Amino acid sequence: MVRVIEPYSTVELSYIAQEVGQPLNSVESKLSQMILDGIFQGVLDQEKGRLIVYDEPEKDSTYATALDTIKQISEVVNGLSDKARRLT
Repeated sequence: MVRVIEPYSTVELSYIAQEVGQPLNSVESKLSQMILDGIFQGVLDQEKGRLIVYDEPEKDSTYATALDTIKQISEVVNGLSDKARRLT
């Protein structure tokens, strides 16, 4: 199913069902599950009978970098705290 929708940004659900040889309601539920599982980014427009596929979001490393920085600062503070205890 992913290969059928891969080249499109918007595709008719009836076309997908025809291509994979499955009933429309089965295709809708499977696509819905695939979206929830994160296999691809998109939304089902049931009113118009379409699947709208979004581009993959760009990975942002800011969060991971911030966590790493906080971990390193924590290690420095713990080391300074240990040295201060030894002095007293």
